[in-house]
Amino acid sequence: ARTGWPCLPWYLHRQGVAQASTASPMPGVGTPQIAPFQPVAPAPSLRPPADDQNVAQASPAPSALQSPAAAGFRAAFTHNSRFNAGINSLVSNRTSTAKYSTWSFVPKNLFEQFRRLANIYFLVVGMIQATTNLSPTGRWNTLGPLIFVIGVNALRELFEDLKRHNSDRKDNARTAKVLRAGGDLEDVPWARVQVGDIVCVMDDKEGESEFPADCVLLAARLADGSDAHDCYVETANLDGESSLKQKYAVSVHDPTAPARADGAANMRVLGVSELASLLLRLEYEAPSNKLYSLSGRVSLCDEAGVPRAPESPFSMANVLLRGTKLRNTHAVYGAVIYTGQDLRSVRNSVATPSKRSNVEKRIDRSVLLIFVCLLVICVVSWVLAYMEATLSDGHWYLGEADASQSWTLLVSYLILFNNLVPISLYVTVEVIKFTMSRYVEEDRYMYAGPPTDRPATSRTSNLHEDLGQVKYVFTDKTGTL
Repeated sequence: ARTGWPCLPWYLHRQGVAQASTASPMPGVGTPQIAPFQPVAPAPSLRPPADDQNVAQASPAPSALQSPAAAGFRAAFTHNSRFNAGINSLVSNRTSTAKYSTWSFVPKNLFEQFRRLANIYFLVVGMIQATTNLSPTGRWNTLGPLIFVIGVNALRELFEDLKRHNSDRKDNARTAKVLRAGGDLEDVPWARVQVGDIVCVMDDKEGESEFPADCVLLAARLADGSDAHDCYVETANLDGESSLKQKYAVSVHDPTAPARADGAANMRVLGVSELASLLLRLEYEAPSNKLYSLSGRVSLCDEAGVPRAPESPFSMANVLLRGTKLRNTHAVYGAVIYTGQDLRSVRNSVATPSKRSNVEKRIDRSVLLIFVCLLVICVVSWVLAYMEATLSDGHWYLGEADASQSWTLLVSYLILFNNLVPISLYVTVEVIKFTMSRYVEEDRYMYAGPPTDRPATSRTSNLHEDLGQVKYVFTDKTGTL
């Protein structure tokens, strides 16, 4: 509509000229008289905005700008928590890598437990023992050991998941420096960092140079106090590459900046000293799992969020992702655009899987073979007992044998011989896994020195036995596994 607006008066003017030229000349005048052109006002939807006031009237409400689902686009504003409330009310910067929650532990752990064939077998046998009179032994001879095995495994899973929760709690409690409107740097926990905040990250050489959220680089500062327009980050936590990546600060259109000699737009980079009072509007893509592409626009704006200068684009070359570390730069300032579950690194991650080692799978196959042998023994015993009941006259001191009830002997034999399936084997395996995890954590040769200065962490003990099966390690020329 804005493109066609200037053409409408010209078209009407040409039409007026054509109509006037074909009309009869007025009496006493040799040439036709053309009436002066009267511009026709276009419809309100076609009227181009003439000034900032019209733009402000036509702009949608701040809540509409913040809707994450609005056309797959977002808008964030610096130093304006009211406009950012739409996004920050939907997602926080609290992250979790735990496998279980308070409500999902019992059902999810039971599902994991009964993926084992032996547990299903003992549950069926135990229920038959406890609810019928077919068992030649006690009612709790099978359910008791089964509950003990399930309890030991649940305690091991709970212990490991509590360590994950503690690790998440430490990450969420780490402090980030947020630049407030007055120019002060406030220490804020990572879990409370919000979209629109301007965070300051420093390369302090002590492992605290990680970015708390996905940010757009606004400015950087060198060790001597001078401003810089780029920085270097380490992305080994995301892509495994140890080489440093260069990131650039965004440039903005500034109508007050002096005109350039080449006639180009008035573009300039931002200084650290002006970030405390500068209002910026950032429009960018909705959250996705793309680690290497992003498109957005940034512009200076007023307190109403209306741009007061043309927008300038930014891309992934201007974005600092969470999980990367600042290197070779004293400090950088970035505007937060993604937090929590919207982070690019979180969108690329998957839920903590329930992995099973090859040894555990082999145990299941062995148990299945034992169960088949058990079933064969039970069937043979049942056939012999049936033949004894139907073909022989029986013994006078045992009374008459009832051949119609001999089928129940099959269930009785199944219960009687269930000890062939080693339920204690799983308890032994769980104890071994827990002991191996302690050996890994206390191994001095796996201890990381400065700057991290921490031992190896066993996040799960289900895969320790797989470590002994590794024969070859293939790497490319960058050393990435």
